[in-house]
Amino acid sequence: KQGQSLGEAPSVSSASSSKPSDNTASGEKSNFDVTIGDKGDVVYSYEQIVESVSQSIVNITVYADDGSAGSYASGIIMDAKKGYVLTNDHIYSDVPNAKFLITLNNKTEFKATFVSGDTRSDIAILKIENPKNLTQATFSTAPVKAGERVLAIGQSYGYADTVSEGIVSAANRRVSLQSGSYSEQ
Repeated sequence: KQGQSLGEAPSVSSASSSKPSDNTASGEKSNFDVTIGDKGDVVYSYEQIVESVSQSIVNITVYADDGSAGSYASGIIMDAKKGYVLTNDHIYSDVPNAKFLITLNNKTEFKATFVSGDTRSDIAILKIENPKNLTQATFSTAPVKAGERVLAIGQSYGYADTVSEGIVSAANRRVSLQSGSYSEQ
């Protein structure tokens, strides 16, 4: 399922539009705050993080030629001008001649086409047709480290802003899809 190269990757930034806040009456951090910066001086609540990225998270409906639904997934807008969305490669594997419908957080819908995918890394790129009024995600350029706290934010099954918390169990590890489950390679 190899496709064409997208060329230059979109720029990434560690800046956030959300303002940090004091989340406790005493001014101390709670267990649900994320500290940003070398000196630990900027604190964001999980709610602020979700709010800052929610406009970049999309719901993806994968359907067949006959219109029947095949699967649902989440994706993230990586390039607002060109309409590129990053998602998982496995979302369309069981749907013959898969078609894609992208739904934004505000319920605006766009058709999308498959651009490229990699089954080994389970990553795929879709392209929104006639993109307009999209919000591109921004990311930190710092390397991910094992043990770091992370949030998984999505819109699976049409539910907006689903959030799970976890930790990075390992960095730079390849996984593969075998018999419906992930396993370490």
